[in-house]
Amino acid sequence: MDSSSVFEIIKMALSIPDELSELLWEYFLKSLFEKKKSIGISIVGPSLSGKTTLFDIIRNEHNAVEDNKDGRGTSPQGRTLPQITIPFGEKSLVIKDTKDYDGKLSATKNYKPLFKGADIVLFVFNMDEFLNSKPGQGYQQQVAAMLGELNKQIKDKPVYFIGSRKDKLKTHRMTPGAFEKRFMAFLKDEGLEEMGNLYGFEALQLDKNPEKVKEFLEDKIYRYAK
Repeated sequence: MDSSSVFEIIKMALSIPDELSELLWEYFLKSLFEKKKSIGISIVGPSLSGKTTLFDIIRNEHNAVEDNKDGRGTSPQGRTLPQITIPFGEKSLVIKDTKDYDGKLSATKNYKPLFKGADIVLFVFNMDEFLNSKPGQGYQQQVAAMLGELNKQIKDKPVYFIGSRKDKLKTHRMTPGAFEKRFMAFLKDEGLEEMGNLYGFEALQLDKNPEKVKEFLEDKIYRYAK
């Protein structure tokens, strides 16, 4: 039985309220990573959501800038990202090799082999595009389809939903907390409420505030690898 299932069983058996769910899930994350000196991070999501930018922040690279020179984004074949070692406090952390794929629905065929080496999956999507589309159509439909494939393949892996373009929430007169509630309702409507119960959400400004992104990575992800 995978860690997600164990978590859900304990939560139901003990009647754990929603506000304590995150603390319990962090316990499972800590148990998963506590003896690791390396971590595998897979990043997936729709096109132009910020996946390559997030990889660049993690790896201190500039692939997103190069891709955007001609507006093509990541190629359908993906970009191989070799293993690297990064500083983490007084220690060093090994980030396992992975691939950066484009965000088309066809890329979901690559999910299964991509997740084999992953300890955690980051699903990145554009909150502005999400709010500008109607339920069951366009961008929301694409997000739902990609999450459906993701949910089939990662029963044993923790996931963070990362909403990019945090700056655009002001245009929609919405706070990150209000967006999170709306997104969790969206997951329920799409039959993916299990993902909402088990996994975390973070609103970030990937392109303009890399230091905040690094704080998120260190607090929510890197600290579990020891």
